[in-house]
Amino acid sequence: MRRSVHRLVTSTAFDHGIIVIICASCITLAAEDPIHNTSLRNIILNYVDHAFTALFTVEMMLKVFTACEETVYPYFSRGFLTVLVC
Repeated sequence: MRRSVHRLVTSTAFDHGIIVIICASCITLAAEDPIHNTSLRNIILNYVDHAFTALFTVEMMLKVFTACEETVYPYFSRGFLTVLVC
């Protein structure tokens, strides 16, 4: 399973998808209105921002999960991270 996830997170399609999500996140952050904090648009954009944060968290967790393999990044498989993710 770890090898298939590693193939996924190292693929160019995955990287391009993350770049598209980052650009969309930047656009939604720029669309927020700082003067009218309680407007419907800001409430919706706040939920969208939480969704982007969840996606970025999943991306990070997948990359750390695959980095626990000795051959990829051996320093992740030693020390305190071993208790947390491996």
